[in-house]
Amino acid sequence: MRYEDTSAALLEAVPEARDPYAQLKDEWTGESPGPTIVFEDVLKPLLVSMTAKSPPEDLKRVFHFLEALAKDPDSRVNDLVAYALYDLVHDSGASRKAKRYMGSATRKISRRVERGEG
Repeated sequence: MRYEDTSAALLEAVPEARDPYAQLKDEWTGESPGPTIVFEDVLKPLLVSMTAKSPPEDLKRVFHFLEALAKDPDSRVNDLVAYALYDLVHDSGASRKAKRYMGSATRKISRRVERGEG
């Protein structure tokens, strides 16, 4: 996936991100926020919230999307997964639950974030 297309892909794969994205976009004048901002400001808090409240099928869908990004050959795309996971991996309860839905590539990035390497 092209790095530049990741925000649109997020909104397609995770419809729960659409309202927070619209609010974020309203805060930006004259330009759209880049993928790093979108994944940090929209997906990062959404992951924590969804892990606490969402049904398993929603979590499977979100983590399937993250796994695809985690497997991407572009390191910038992989870094977006790390940004999104940051708060989640530092909340032990949420992290334990989330790991049930993570694929191997996402787990690898999660361990890297836990160690403070990414």
